[in-house]
Amino acid sequence: MSKDTSTELEVAGDVDVVPVKPGDLATLWSLDPEDPAVAALLPASNEVSARIMQDTLSAKSEEDLWKEVTTWSTKGPVGGGFEVTGFRGLYPGRYVNEDGRRGWFACFEATQLFTGEIGILTTSSSRIVGKLGWYAEHDRFPVKVEVVVRGQSGGGFDILDVDKAD
Repeated sequence: MSKDTSTELEVAGDVDVVPVKPGDLATLWSLDPEDPAVAALLPASNEVSARIMQDTLSAKSEEDLWKEVTTWSTKGPVGGGFEVTGFRGLYPGRYVNEDGRRGWFACFEATQLFTGEIGILTTSSSRIVGKLGWYAEHDRFPVKVEVVVRGQSGGGFDILDVDKAD
């Protein structure tokens, strides 16, 4: 596949990489992670463990070895600003909706704009995954964003989104 027509987006980490053409992230997002065909794309637990070990072994110093990776969920830092620098993966979610379908969440490499802290931004908001996924699919990172609430769903949940920040 040529670089200008596709990119590679990972599913469940660096171990398994799924080639994705622009627009295909939405197709994957619509699939059920418990479907056997979709589950076949996800790495076995020993592959996830291997990635964790690889990340640990690649620490550049003893201080880095013991440093915990900071993570933020978009549910928490509403009004928080981030510079998103990369896409880390799409993972099966923990929760099952009222239709019995398990959803997804995405992880992005990010820097918190106010503190300069580097970590991982997670979200299950389709609005946020769509916007940041566009940057991933078009190889356009980094982008600065601010997490915002657009209102409430019929179920009373906040509708999370991002605005582009300066």
